[in-house]
Amino acid sequence: MTDETTTIDAFHYYTGNSKPKNARKQDVTGFGDRESVTPLYDWMLFGVCNVSWAQLQSAAFAELTSGNPIDEAIATVQAFNGSTGKRGIRVRIFVSSDAPGNKGEATWPQSLGGEPVPVTDPTFGNSGVVGHYWTLEFQNAYADLQEKLAAKYDAVPEIRSVTLASSTLLYPEPLRKYSADALIAAGDSLTLEQDAMTAMIAAHGAWRYTQQTYSFNPGDFPGLGGLAYTESQMQAFREALPKLSVLMNNSVRASFAQGSGTMQQMYAAMTSLGKPIALQTAVYDLMGDAATTFGLCVSIGAQSVELPQGYDAIPEALLEEFQAKLISNA
Repeated sequence: MTDETTTIDAFHYYTGNSKPKNARKQDVTGFGDRESVTPLYDWMLFGVCNVSWAQLQSAAFAELTSGNPIDEAIATVQAFNGSTGKRGIRVRIFVSSDAPGNKGEATWPQSLGGEPVPVTDPTFGNSGVVGHYWTLEFQNAYADLQEKLAAKYDAVPEIRSVTLASSTLLYPEPLRKYSADALIAAGDSLTLEQDAMTAMIAAHGAWRYTQQTYSFNPGDFPGLGGLAYTESQMQAFREALPKLSVLMNNSVRASFAQGSGTMQQMYAAMTSLGKPIALQTAVYDLMGDAATTFGLCVSIGAQSVELPQGYDAIPEALLEEFQAKLISNA
């Protein structure tokens, strides 16, 4: 007999009726490499498989592509783990042209629902195109993708987390809508934006055993309501997937350890809702002091943190010290 918090043994596959009812996998904990499933240090507990939608399916509603980057990541981590089951994988799916494997070129997902929409991230100046994620054509295709991913990978113990991605622009951050004028000109609206968020969460209901990770920011689509809407999305996510929903933010930095602005208020809301919480640091040049940044992560209640490129410059002893603190938050 199992209860609602039974954890799937990370050393075995479960198929058919062999999965315990209401089981879940091991949580993602500790430090991870956000660019690779082979982190710099053997003691690191997870890596990220960054993959574009077009690498997973050749067209909408197609079968999953055999030997895709998720398959490759699983094989790599299994070879490292042996019988230990130590290291896990977070899968981060990109739906824009600015995605791994796309080389900046548009692929079929960006034409779902209409002509590709050009968008530009003002922070880094990156540009690309996105599909009409507010349309049923896009949302139904994305739901099909999640159903097929769950059918293949939900029982694979190395796959510990999957990010929400459908209602996103260049990066898998659903509430950052920095090119809203272009989206509205292409047919998006406040109501459609809200409906798209609901559909995105619903699509991830296909998963039963694998954590689902939603990266939050203050909502900046015109009229959306800013932080108040973000907090309502956190609540809706937790209510829809109470055992699997991970609250995340992808821009934590030392400067956010002080003050009482919007980001600090958002982190407080995450803390109040409780674990599981995951964070990704800002890029190395913006992260600031590593110890201050990691201390903030621990105080927010994070169980896992994705490190930036360049983390080899951070003293290994400091990383090991804070990994222990992250694990203690689990």
